[in-house]
Amino acid sequence: MIRRSLLAAVLALAATPAPALAVQSSGISDPEAWTRELYGRLASGAEDPPRTVMTLRLRQAWTEAEEEGGGLDVSPFSDGKGGAITDVRVSGRVVGDAARGNRRVVTVDFQSDRPVRLVFYFVRTGYGWFIDEIERDGPGGWTLSVVLRYGRQR
Repeated sequence: MIRRSLLAAVLALAATPAPALAVQSSGISDPEAWTRELYGRLASGAEDPPRTVMTLRLRQAWTEAEEEGGGLDVSPFSDGKGGAITDVRVSGRVVGDAARGNRRVVTVDFQSDRPVRLVFYFVRTGYGWFIDEIERDGPGGWTLSVVLRYGRQR
């Protein structure tokens, strides 16, 4: 029960404003632009996103999930524990009802010690865009909400 409420808080806060990123006061104004800026920072040597309420709570969720036998042993933004990120490519698309345009998927492909594809699922609320889910596509893949609830099962 605690893990579910923590996961809900983490995913709801996944887009909490970070001063160094272009965001509105209550949510992301443009998911694709936000993702491009984030990965520009990571590719230029930042170890992870800026310390924000979201990243601190996400780290807390990893720790608590690991203590309960689950968790993700890598950063969900780099699928690694450090190392250079190069050859970043970001693409986005509207999914669902295009007329409403309240869901977007942003895919990030990059090279670290291996090719990585991360997929960010964004949902728009009355407060702006928020990350709904993060998924590592391909071999060794994971879905953040599942990993935090049940651990890696692959």
